[in-house]
Amino acid sequence: MAENHTKGVRTSEQRRAAKAFELVQTVGPADKANYGLFSHKLPILIRTCGLVSALVFVQVKGKRGGRLLLDHLAEQLKEARLLRTGSEAALLEAARQAALPDYMRLTRELLAVLNWHKRLSVSILDVHQGEGD
Repeated sequence: MAENHTKGVRTSEQRRAAKAFELVQTVGPADKANYGLFSHKLPILIRTCGLVSALVFVQVKGKRGGRLLLDHLAEQLKEARLLRTGSEAALLEAARQAALPDYMRLTRELLAVLNWHKRLSVSILDVHQGEGD
């Protein structure tokens, strides 16, 4: 009986994982190395440089795969209702304009989402940490 009540209920982690899985599967062969590289590096950059600096770094240095990762992250933040639109521009604007509590929430959610993108970059794209440097 309890099974019927929880059938459609999913945790935040399950929602993050499902959306990340859906998005990572769309990465093409030409973009997978750069996408995987930044999936591994972005969490470290966020922790050392801060959210805005890290996102701008990926925007400037990332090839198409890095920019695709930013779009995917924005899409996940839109689903988490932290952004109105799921685009790279919306993500960067929100990070630049956010008040401290919102900035911290964006940072925490992005780190949680990136955990799944990093894992799935290894399992789906076969890009391991240190590859594509």
